[in-house]
Amino acid sequence: MASAIELYTQRIECDVVARAVLSKLDYSLDAIRKPDRQKHISAKRHIAMFVCSKVVGTSSLVVAETFERDHTTVLSAIQNIENRLCFDTVLQELIESLTECGDRTMEVMRDEAPNTRATSCFEGSVRPRLHGSA
Repeated sequence: MASAIELYTQRIECDVVARAVLSKLDYSLDAIRKPDRQKHISAKRHIAMFVCSKVVGTSSLVVAETFERDHTTVLSAIQNIENRLCFDTVLQELIESLTECGDRTMEVMRDEAPNTRATSCFEGSVRPRLHGSA
């Protein structure tokens, strides 16, 4: 079982990766958290949940907290994306690109001191503040 500190760290990592991935999709985490069920919005939410789950390697509960959803929604999103990856080459390429973005974001987070800001994978990004940094 993960400690409270590990869960807190995973939540921060998931939040930062989600923001980086959604920025690549021209969407914000705040917009994705809204209860909107339009297909184009829920598709982006599912993709971001899938990438966060794979990149951060955390539980569906942590991903669910990040997106303000139930963990069963995350499990459903992951299953949905995995099923589509079997035949959708465009989605495969998108997921690969977004996973690389998430991986680079995680590398930056882990390389920087805990009280500094992390960068994301693209130019002109807003660098989220971590651990109460100034």
